[in-house]
Amino acid sequence: MNSIYEKNLMALSQNAQYKILYEALSDEAGVDLLVSEEDFICEVTEIEGNIILYAVKGEKTFQLDSLYSGARAMDIWFEKQTTLTYKAKCLFCGLGNGMYVKKILEQAEDTVTVCVYEPSIRIFITALQHFDMTSIINSTRVTLIVKDLYEYPASEYIYRYI
Repeated sequence: MNSIYEKNLMALSQNAQYKILYEALSDEAGVDLLVSEEDFICEVTEIEGNIILYAVKGEKTFQLDSLYSGARAMDIWFEKQTTLTYKAKCLFCGLGNGMYVKKILEQAEDTVTVCVYEPSIRIFITALQHFDMTSIINSTRVTLIVKDLYEYPASEYIYRYI
């Protein structure tokens, strides 16, 4: 295990909200089974100091992050979010490298909350291996839901969030 992944797992283990998620990720055989059910692979590459996530399925490669610094695009996106005010709820489909969630945590009002539904255990694990997600995991304003890791369908948890 690498130190970033260990740090993220430690944060999950210390957060009661993510007990099921931590236990699932700690069961290597179970994780291997879930990952094997996905019909693509997830890769990373580094370009000019930026780690880029890719999903590869057959002959097609899907880039999950910008090849350029995504910070400027994220800043433009955030500036246009006029609805991120008192008690706003944000729902993200996919965590990626976490930078959009971190931006909301850093700059939106403290009453703004975020729910992230990650439909791929493979992408989620790859993100935990390469990006420090501890500020997201430790935040009481964020709810992480990863497909197939909970007792009920993800939609039940999302409905509870909204």
